[in-house]
Amino acid sequence: MVVRFKSGKSLRGALIYNERKLDRGEAVLLTAVGFHKDADRLNFLDKLKRLERLAEKRSTVRHKCVHVSLNFSPRETLSPDRLKVIAADYLERIGFRGQPYLLYEHRDAGHQHVHLVTTPIQANGERIDLHHLVERESEPARKAIERTYNLVRAEDQKAEELAVLRPADLKKALYGKAETKGEISRIVRTVANYYKYKTFEQYNAVLRQFNVEADPGEPGTRMHRHGGLLYRMLDQGGNRIGNAIKASSIYDEPTLTFLQEKYLVNKRFYTDYSRVRCALEDALSVGEITPERFREKLSKLHIDTLYYTTKEGGIFGITFIDHQTQSVFKASAMGPQYTAEKLLDRMQVTPVSKELAWNRLFVQEVLRQTDYSKGFKQVLAAWSQLGLVVTTQSDTNGRMQFRLGHINSPPDQVVSAPDRMHAYLRQHIVSASMINQFSDHLRCSGHVPLVAPMQTALSTLDRLVTNMDVEVTEKIFSLFDQADGYARTNSFVDPELLKEAKKKRRKRRL
Repeated sequence: MVVRFKSGKSLRGALIYNERKLDRGEAVLLTAVGFHKDADRLNFLDKLKRLERLAEKRSTVRHKCVHVSLNFSPRETLSPDRLKVIAADYLERIGFRGQPYLLYEHRDAGHQHVHLVTTPIQANGERIDLHHLVERESEPARKAIERTYNLVRAEDQKAEELAVLRPADLKKALYGKAETKGEISRIVRTVANYYKYKTFEQYNAVLRQFNVEADPGEPGTRMHRHGGLLYRMLDQGGNRIGNAIKASSIYDEPTLTFLQEKYLVNKRFYTDYSRVRCALEDALSVGEITPERFREKLSKLHIDTLYYTTKEGGIFGITFIDHQTQSVFKASAMGPQYTAEKLLDRMQVTPVSKELAWNRLFVQEVLRQTDYSKGFKQVLAAWSQLGLVVTTQSDTNGRMQFRLGHINSPPDQVVSAPDRMHAYLRQHIVSASMINQFSDHLRCSGHVPLVAPMQTALSTLDRLVTNMDVEVTEKIFSLFDQADGYARTNSFVDPELLKEAKKKRRKRRL
């Protein structure tokens, strides 16, 4: 028997998760112990209020919900009565005797398993201590129950039997086929808890394979400043569709804080590249092959291949997602012979130049580490200190376009700013002449950035700049001071003016 013990803040979230399974016919409520009605007569509010009334007796406690799943071997078939006895015995052994609880049997997996929902707050207002409860109480209880009821021990179950506890057959979300929040939650909880991503970009890369995307907000927005996170569904073309779901509304609360903790945990895991390495060697053994055909061959083995391309279509990076081992990594992580450049050479595809590929990674890393809450002047100063410069050019419609790159890079090797960054820059930059004047000043002043392209690893950017170059900062401030109150040459409106307009509209309604 495998036990998964979770404590959380939301009783409502745990109940909703189980009740939705109930509504879809994927679960049954076996019993409700300590409630004023029989299980079949309880509605959602009856269940929630009973547990919440207990939780309110100790309002200072954060973790008011305990959600446990007891998972049995696929070789075992237990009657509902036996499941009730095992669940009651388990709760008594871990110190929850006398606590009201709901027992659901889920029938949506290849193994029999039940879910227990209860609260650690007792009728007298005392809290059952959850600290180290898994090690001190749950593990000994699990072993004793396995002996008492002659269950298959967790240690004896084969790897393939344990694998069914992980929903490896996760399917893509299809908008309109099921409730949006339920579909997003199902995918996000699986990816967040089981895949070995080490960065936000890798996490999002996996989510997009299932038509879901995590959105931290536009740079400079309130949501971005406060570390908010939304999840959105994508259509077959990768475009956002439907309403966004807050990370905090999903049962496990996969917020940015949660993800940052997972990055640290996942970095400790050893990544086995052998399966992907063997698969790509087999695919490349036929000689000349197109990137699309290469992707198709690996897809048959449940390995997704992601190509990072320029707007012109050139490939400058490759990432692999192995759904069998739940691993995600860059091709270069497997060794120098597996970089995007080397793999494209073997496919006989012309890769993007090293300078342009490096610039893309350099820009991506600087933008990721930027603190946009300090204001645009300080953002521009920080970029300049790292060697990132902004240049402009006009498109065929006369609209200002921004390009980013290292100060020492040739003009034809800098990269176009991401769409979100275009909006951010247009909102703050006064004119093309102003930003070009500043870039020229940097080049002529002999300003030496911290990072030299192609010679210094991107990891040096982890050292955040705290002391801005005085001359650079003063030059930025003087350019903005000359700009006559941040006059915009585009159609973007100052956020302060928008706030003032909203206030006036509210007054008129009153």
